[in-house]
Amino acid sequence: MSSDFHDLKNNRILIIDDNLAIHDDIRKILGCERKSHDALAQTKELLFGDNPISSVESGFEIVSAFQGQEGLQKVKEAEEVGRPFALTFVDMRMPPGWDGVETIKRIWQLYPQLQVVVCTAYSDYSWGEMIQRIGKSDSMVILKKPFDNIEVLQLAHALTEKWNLTHEVKGRLKNLDYLVSQRTAELQSANEQLKNEIGERTVLEHALRLSEERFSKAFKSSPIPLAIQSLRREQYVDANEGFQELTGYSRDELIGRTPHELGIWSDPGEGVRMLQTLQSQMSVRNMPCRLKSKSTQQRQVLLSAELFDLAGEPFFLTIAQDVTEQLKLENQLRHSQKMEAVGQLAAGVAHDFNNILTVIQGYASMLLIDKPSESEDREPIEAISEGAERAAKLVRQLLAFSRKQVMQVRTVTVHGILVAISEMLRRTLGETILVKVNETSTPLSINADHGMMEQMLMNLVVNARDAMPQGGMLTISTELVEVSPSQAEGNQEAHPGRFARLSVADTGCGIPPELLPRIFEPFFTTKDVGKGTGLGLSSVYGIVKQHHGWVEVQSQPGQGTTFSVFIPVCATTSQSASLSAL
Repeated sequence: MSSDFHDLKNNRILIIDDNLAIHDDIRKILGCERKSHDALAQTKELLFGDNPISSVESGFEIVSAFQGQEGLQKVKEAEEVGRPFALTFVDMRMPPGWDGVETIKRIWQLYPQLQVVVCTAYSDYSWGEMIQRIGKSDSMVILKKPFDNIEVLQLAHALTEKWNLTHEVKGRLKNLDYLVSQRTAELQSANEQLKNEIGERTVLEHALRLSEERFSKAFKSSPIPLAIQSLRREQYVDANEGFQELTGYSRDELIGRTPHELGIWSDPGEGVRMLQTLQSQMSVRNMPCRLKSKSTQQRQVLLSAELFDLAGEPFFLTIAQDVTEQLKLENQLRHSQKMEAVGQLAAGVAHDFNNILTVIQGYASMLLIDKPSESEDREPIEAISEGAERAAKLVRQLLAFSRKQVMQVRTVTVHGILVAISEMLRRTLGETILVKVNETSTPLSINADHGMMEQMLMNLVVNARDAMPQGGMLTISTELVEVSPSQAEGNQEAHPGRFARLSVADTGCGIPPELLPRIFEPFFTTKDVGKGTGLGLSSVYGIVKQHHGWVEVQSQPGQGTTFSVFIPVCATTSQSASLSAL
């Protein structure tokens, strides 16, 4: 579309109607006589000096089409020459070609900004049927025949003005985008200039004051942690709010003190290496290191530094990008991907191993049928069958981890699951372990496989029992919780919603931090040889994932472990139930 046409008011109107009289009526209403008698009009002008009414005088330029296909072609031609129509009047019935709905649908596929007045004397389509075929739009109105002249004139003026205003807004937005991009480029250029000014060593006093003022504004308002240190004394001379939040120290506590005095470096050797690199290369870029806040909290940061002179003395600007949460999420994602890959491998192994076990169990069963109880061969065959059964149990645990078990899902209550395993709990735990159950008063209903949930809970209980060889306290708790989107962001496997949280806590030996990321891996165990297969917790992980939930673990060596299982509650759980805060 040409720029000249953008600056002009577009009052071009297309009439699509198979009735010539309708074209004449609309032209007369809008003050635009048809020019079908151009030769007669020219003769009249020569003889009598009359000037025929033109589209320029009337304010509208009218173009006619007598079928939908012809109207679509005229819209295309108008677009190609950069003179689009602002408004079209479309008849609903135009045999034998397209009807009005089909014509509008085709035109809007090419030019959706075109305003449309549907002209009809019949109820060919309801408004809902038209919307269903064409699509919802605020660019269409219906005009009933016979026309009211004032209504036609008002529609023509209003809809062409609407097209022009929309067109003007788009032009202004485009211009605004250009101004914004231009301003952004200017700001980036100014920022680069500011950095260069800071690094200059031989600068005049007046230019230095200007540079300091500019730097001070950017320094204080930047959300990125920034600090300035003396290279010779290593003392902080300034720090912005971001750096104060990162370290936990106020500005007064930082100024005049070194990172070593404050104990900011988790590893003092990293601070030494940063200074050595800065002195040899004049800058440091994205050096990974660990900082310790005032509250002794460890933070993973990418550290950058830039040397500059101030009043003849060397200083350096420190830029610390906190990537603690980012690395945590990356590690969670890698762990999730690893567990998914291990699950696929486990599923494949379990499938092939199951085929082998089927043969072993089948032949063992056939041999036992023909062996009398007093036969000397019966005992070895029974040992083969028992071994195959134990192997089949391992296969089922592998399938649980890989989430390939066949589920029989139905609505069950968490209370019912606890009741079902209560007798088994007493036999499993023995007399040295006390059991405490804290159930919420809210009935918790979940869609789950009852047997698999029992298996999951018993695996957690057995794991807790093994962590307390000298006895202790086992606490099972249930509650209804709601996880918000912000809370779910901290866990790669979590998602927002309402969940039944089932917690199993022990007072046992706890799990070292370095082992926590591996506890759900198949065949990983800290137990002695022969005391565990390493598939208990992996089965828990697989069962919970198969029920669209996740597991969280909290543990400290010597202080016990808490496993929290989150399973989505079903619709039967009362919406008015009180929710526990996470």
